[in-house]
Amino acid sequence: MAHEIDTSKGFAAMAYIGSAPWHGLGQVMAKGASIEQWQTAAGMDFSIQETPVYYKSHEDNVYAMDKVAGKKVLVRSDTRKALAVVSKKYQVVQPQEVLEFYRALTAKAGFDMETAGVLRGGTKYWALASMGQEAKVLDDTIKGYLLLGTACDGSMATTAMFTSVRVVCNNTLGFAMQEAEGKTKHVVRVSHRSVFDEAAVKTQLGIAATSWDSFIRSVETWSSVGVNSDQAKQYFDSIASYQTTDGDVVVSKKTTERLMALFNGQGKGSELSSAKGTVWGLVNAVTEFVDHHRGRTSDVRIDRAWFGDGQAIKLTATALADDLVAAI
Repeated sequence: MAHEIDTSKGFAAMAYIGSAPWHGLGQVMAKGASIEQWQTAAGMDFSIQETPVYYKSHEDNVYAMDKVAGKKVLVRSDTRKALAVVSKKYQVVQPQEVLEFYRALTAKAGFDMETAGVLRGGTKYWALASMGQEAKVLDDTIKGYLLLGTACDGSMATTAMFTSVRVVCNNTLGFAMQEAEGKTKHVVRVSHRSVFDEAAVKTQLGIAATSWDSFIRSVETWSSVGVNSDQAKQYFDSIASYQTTDGDVVVSKKTTERLMALFNGQGKGSELSSAKGTVWGLVNAVTEFVDHHRGRTSDVRIDRAWFGDGQAIKLTATALADDLVAAI
């Protein structure tokens, strides 16, 4: 299958509320379903087990199995599939822990589970919940979400991230969490060299309410500032630029043209008055490109958008939007 949703249990390991996301796979959940029900429906009812790494050696035609020092194999409990060879110090975050992160939030803090699932045979898993935050900016509706994802193959740290989703086009856009001293923090990442502390992560994320207000103020500003074609092209050229192996900075003409097309009417919601010809429209063209057009498959796109370089591109887009507003 071209997508990366896990099918080890004989079904697509994803559960969701509402309309089917991305590729239309997964199990539809009822609002208010228990964490245990989510765990089963999303295919996350397995654990990551650890076992030593052995190799076969021989001397004088005598064979023996020797242990590799400082290494361990991470094995999926239900399929017995070896998922990764990692350092002995590697700290695993279990699929159950990802969902348990939301238990108190959904029971007491007004959060609602929205989607959860497993990728790449069990090496990566995530859950997404609505924060119960929603705002109207002109004719556009924006909702707040909390994403938690991790991997057991060393490909990513355990990542907790606030994101907004435009209802009209289902784009994601990380919004800044403003710390007390004014330092901007967009995500909380916990290295697998340390133990995942749910309480500590939630403490770091506890400023979400003020961050949401700050984000909405930014959107209101972006949607009120118009741009011309030259300004839009310059903005997209900055997004589409990359450095070659020789150190030269090159602009991808193809990427700029695609972004301009999304901005000029081809993008979802691009004709809304809040987005048409505005800085907010520029930002949305970038988020739609990252989430829905960049990458070979829908799973690759969402993986890169949430956990890979797509998030960095979005942060660049918001920073450039602020610079553009200040310059106009």
